[in-house]
Amino acid sequence: MQLSKHRPDSVAMARILSVCGKLSVLKIGKEIHRQVIRKKFEAIPFVPAEVIKMYGNCGAIGVAKLVFDGIPIKGSMTRTAILEAYGYKECYQ
Repeated sequence: MQLSKHRPDSVAMARILSVCGKLSVLKIGKEIHRQVIRKKFEAIPFVPAEVIKMYGNCGAIGVAKLVFDGIPIKGSMTRTAILEAYGYKECYQ
């Protein structure tokens, strides 16, 4: 997408993060996360939720927790995402 004239919006970035999580491709997911930060999409509530889910699916629960802690206003989407991330790694008790 970056080589063409098409620029991904927040919805496209969220979908790409979702796919990265489902395929457990952490390296590409991290790159997309960097793009999200660079384009300032982290202010859109569903995007950080997808970032958290992606890290959870890939087994990087510590990074998912860091992302969650860095969100100033946590809504139901981000809270659900961190719960799902812990559920993927079975970190619940």
